[in-house]
Amino acid sequence: MRILIVLIIVLLFYTLQSRIYSNNCFKKVTTDVKFINNGIFEGEDAQLIEVVSNKKLMPLWWLTVKYQVSRNLIFIKEINENRGNDNYRQDFFSIMPYEKVTKTLNIKGGKRGFYRIGQIELHTRDLFGINKIIASYESSANIYVYPKLIIPLQLNVQFKSLTGEVLAKRNIVEDPFQLRGIREYHPFDSIKAVNWTATAKTSEIKVNEYDFTASQEVIIFLNVEKYNEWDPENVVEEGIRLAASIITEYLKQGMKVGLRVNGCDSITGQQINLPPIYGINQNLNFYESLARLDITKVSAHLSTTLKEEQVKYNKVPLWVVVSHYFGLDLQNEINVLRKQNFDVKWILPKLKNAKVEMDDHKDLFVWEVEEI
Repeated sequence: MRILIVLIIVLLFYTLQSRIYSNNCFKKVTTDVKFINNGIFEGEDAQLIEVVSNKKLMPLWWLTVKYQVSRNLIFIKEINENRGNDNYRQDFFSIMPYEKVTKTLNIKGGKRGFYRIGQIELHTRDLFGINKIIASYESSANIYVYPKLIIPLQLNVQFKSLTGEVLAKRNIVEDPFQLRGIREYHPFDSIKAVNWTATAKTSEIKVNEYDFTASQEVIIFLNVEKYNEWDPENVVEEGIRLAASIITEYLKQGMKVGLRVNGCDSITGQQINLPPIYGINQNLNFYESLARLDITKVSAHLSTTLKEEQVKYNKVPLWVVVSHYFGLDLQNEINVLRKQNFDVKWILPKLKNAKVEMDDHKDLFVWEVEEI
């Protein structure tokens, strides 16, 4: 009889605790997963923060936080794990009453892209460890991994003549209404250009530097088209890095830069088309667009994109084509443009051992890519 009474008491206690715990364990519990950085470049480190707060008297003896992260965001302590699939994080917490626990995870941007963390799940069990209780939350955590920028020195060695030609074409008349910055005084500067406020602060003569009335305009045409599905992805990605690096250098020179890509934005699904803008502070627009570029969704042949721009008949900009694809359709279209006096330069990334067979090598800059 006593055994039966004990069993009944145990059963009642189990039922009661299970019901109370199940109904209240996640009350006043908040969780957040966020990236410290809004964006990083390929190969750079960042941090992912997990925060769990328990604002009530009831503790959570064991709690597992689960969410999915792209395998292209590499957790540094687990660099040799989860290489084939997305990382499914499972981090364990034990939260006391009115406690807040924070975990910091170090990650590395392994590949260009835009990455999100969607749903977060909290898993726990009752005091007997039998019944599983699950709650889910939506997360707004995201991070950009921008294309890795190529060292300017390497760019200058390869494209010195290209950059020099663009600089030479800029209008040399300055616009007094477009202040570009402040610099040190040179003997040939006019006394009207002296910035007296900056001079007083630094005790050195400083002058205003203005933008040109008609700064040289450059349009970058980036081709993500492949010959076939076996085409090496790293050559296409190198083209994206080249485009980002060249845009950065041109913006530094105060030039207007536009970007047209025959690939789609992974968020909007639309073809990427950024109108010409100037100012080094605008580079983030280009970086984010290139990070969101989905190279698996080609919107059109680049030759078609060039034809669309050709009908505007704007011969002022320099056209810089970045394309590892050199099919006859693209070669023919570029030749047509040049015959119509469009200024077109071609940067062609290729594997070191790959051969490039083209009839016209005029204004062609070859960039060799290491095989992976």
